[in-house]
Amino acid sequence: MSDDAMAANLPERYLMNVTEALRDRILPELSGAARDRLQECMTIIARVVSFLPQAAAPEAKDAAHHGALLDAAETQFADMESAIFHPPAVVDSRTFSAEKLAAYLRGHELGGPHTTLTSAKVLAGGRSKQTVLVAQTGAAGLPEMLVIRQDWSSAVTGTSVVTEFELLRRVAGAGLKAPMPLILETDPAILGSPFLVMQRMPGAPRGDIFHPPASERLALDLAQQLALLHALPVAEFDALGVPTEAFSKDQLRQGLAGFRETYGAIGLPSATINAAFDWLEAAIPTVDGARALTHNDLGCHNFLIDGEDLSAILDWELAHIGNPAADLGYIRNFVGKMTSWERFMAAYEAAGGPKITPETVDFYTIWCGVRLFCLLMKARAGVAMGMVQDTEITYACAHFIPQQHHVLSIELRKILS
Repeated sequence: MSDDAMAANLPERYLMNVTEALRDRILPELSGAARDRLQECMTIIARVVSFLPQAAAPEAKDAAHHGALLDAAETQFADMESAIFHPPAVVDSRTFSAEKLAAYLRGHELGGPHTTLTSAKVLAGGRSKQTVLVAQTGAAGLPEMLVIRQDWSSAVTGTSVVTEFELLRRVAGAGLKAPMPLILETDPAILGSPFLVMQRMPGAPRGDIFHPPASERLALDLAQQLALLHALPVAEFDALGVPTEAFSKDQLRQGLAGFRETYGAIGLPSATINAAFDWLEAAIPTVDGARALTHNDLGCHNFLIDGEDLSAILDWELAHIGNPAADLGYIRNFVGKMTSWERFMAAYEAAGGPKITPETVDFYTIWCGVRLFCLLMKARAGVAMGMVQDTEITYACAHFIPQQHHVLSIELRKILS
């Protein structure tokens, strides 16, 4: 092997040797949260290894060539499955004071002086808010199991539970499968940032936006919930001050300009992203449809699933008034792994969802893919600059950026073919 070839292979071999040493020598000695954290770090290393051949390869000049490279990279990563582990069930990198929450609830009318917290566990997956599962006894007007949803300073979404509270109350009150908020506390002095106290919903998370459970029943349940959501009276949410976003032609042009600016400043070289920008710009005149309340972040990472039933849709922080096709485009790729898109849309329309042109769904499929990619790029920049020091965010950047890039390439090639 030549010196140049050996030099090119060294980073990959170094990292794989580190991963194998961690897996074989250190992981067996650990348990609990320490084992979970090491598994997460190994996944990050493996993702870096899969990215190295892409970084060393000549830049692709068109979307088709670049798509083939992304296909190959995801295949390579799948071949390393034995070194890949899932995110931990418990996160220990963020702080939460059960004592302060207990003192607060004892002074609240729904709690009272006999309120006692019996457990408090910070949950994984909160990349924009911190989520804590709490058990209590003795409260005057609260259920035994509570969920605390708290603002987090390193989030890249720029949203707050303060604006989420009333919208969530209206959505849950309208009969959608969403948790009912019970308390909103805006004073950051209590726990360090504003927080919600919500009822705990049945079920548990399963899968993510890329890997859903293989359940047609679950997909059709989601179709019904989306139809109910998109049928809610828009005027009610206008009155709450919920903004309209990514709807009018001018808003779409302004949003696209913002995506281009973000990508130009912190993005990775990508023929796929450049092609997506150009296609979106040309397709804006084809967008059609009426306004509706949209969730804007639908995926199995934001679902609770009980058996094969969708028991709750969580995390409404990005909800806004927009085109209902935005929710449909965001989920189209992963729904296609659960049932046919035609069957899903038939169930959606049968439950009262509006008829939407295929061209508009195509547009928002690419729009939402680019939007998510730019959000991940912002998080990646925060990690790279040392502004965000959190394993959850690092994991999302290392693992989800290549997957989202790949999904966007697949959807764009389908539309262009």
